[in-house]
Formats: sequence, C-alpha cells, structure tokens
Amino acid sequence: MEKKFKIRIAKYIASTGACSRREAEKLIIKGDVTVNGEKVIHPLFFVNNKDQIHIKGKLLKKQPETRLFLYNKPKNLITSHKDPENRPTVFDNVPKKLGRLISIGRLDYNTEGLLLLTNNGALKRYMELPSNKIKRIYKVKIRGDICNLKAEEIEKGITINKVRYSPIKLKIISKTKNITWLEFNLIEGKNREIRKILEYYNLQVSRLIRISYGQFYLNDLKKNEIAEINKNKIKNILNILKKDKTC
Repeated sequence: MEKKFKIRIAKYIASTGACSRREAEKLIIKGDVTVNGEKVIHPLFFVNNKDQIHIKGKLLKKQPETRLFLYNKPKNLITSHKDPENRPTVFDNVPKKLGRLISIGRLDYNTEGLLLLTNNGALKRYMELPSNKIKRIYKVKIRGDICNLKAEEIEKGITINKVRYSPIKLKIISKTKNITWLEFNLIEGKNREIRKILEYYNLQVSRLIRISYGQFYLNDLKKNEIAEINKNKIKNILNILKKDKTC
C-alpha cells in the first residue's frame, strides 16, 4: 500500500483480520486504539500502511498481502474459530502456516462444500454484502414428495415466519421415487435459508452442498482440502475494494 493511499482506520484494522470492522469501531470509541502514539476516539480517522497502530497496547501487524483460499468443508465442522460446545471447527483443520484466516460467509454444522477463507476483512465484507448480489449455488438432496414444492413461490421470493427470502432460482437435477436432487441458486445466504424453505414445504434435507460462491467453484477439490486462488484471479475484486468506501 502506498503511503498516500489512506482508508478509514476501522476498515484498515478489519482488513488485517484482527477483528471485524464493527468490533474495531467499538475499540476505537472505547479509546483502546492509538495511531503513532496518539489515542484515536472516532472511527472517522484515516490511516495507511506506514502508521503505527496499537490496539490495547499491542502493535497491529501491517496489512498483509491479500490471500484467498478455497476449502472443501466436510459435515460436522463449525465455521468459527471457537465453539462453546467444543465441537471441531474449520480452523482446527487449516494449516497454521497460512496465518490467521477468516471465513467469507458460513456453512452450517451439517452443510458441506465450498467455503472461502481469506486474511482480508474488507474482502470478506464485500463478498458477503447482499447488495453486491454475489451468487451462491447449492446442490440439495431431499426426501419427501417433491410435488409439495412450489417453485414459482420461491422464485418470486417468499416470507416464512416473518422472514423475507429473496428470489431463488431452482431446478431439478435428478429424481427418483424417494429422493430428489435440486440446485438452488441464490444471492443472499441467510441463516439456514435453504433448510427453512424446504422444511416449510415438508421436505427433509438429506445433504446440502455448496458448489460455488461468486466466480469460485468447488470443482474436484477433495473434502478437507484447501487450495489458494491465484492472485491474478482476484485483482478485479481488490481494485473494487480500493475504490469502495463502504467495505
């Protein structure tokens, strides 16, 4: 990062992966952040990679080069760094030599497939924002009478228990007497969204697999395998982040 290029301090802190932007703003307001020895008490403060930033007296590491990884998450893992129930997490399986990574979005404990991991908090936020309309595709194995499913309702957007779900495109991949494979194409990704929609139509999810997130695909990545994305493939996104003051 060039010295002349400055960004808001909370955004900068989040981009290092130290914490979320919201958490950084709270730390700033509490007076726990200093820049070049001076306390900062308002999030509307700009910094660059030359500034010495301390959080609670600890020097914040310089913003690292952005890295992005594909990870094929198996079932029975929590997408979190820590779990109150001490269940195994995704980050227990990520090699420590890769440094501290954060997930872009989440996958439920029983959901498998593509999970994006990065060391850049701004990239995480950009990829998660519903307003950016980044597509996610899931393959879903269901049990139950497929005739219960009203695709036209789902494709127009549906409200379930006062929660509004944006339009979702879906298609049948394969169908037998008792089992159907569906493809869900959505841009939102609310908590347990697909499961809740299918439960509403009295259908049981047997497997739920995310196969793509934006331009990135699971392809033949094996379970629990991690692969780094070539830096050239994320140049466009990084250029957008430099210009986007909301990320």
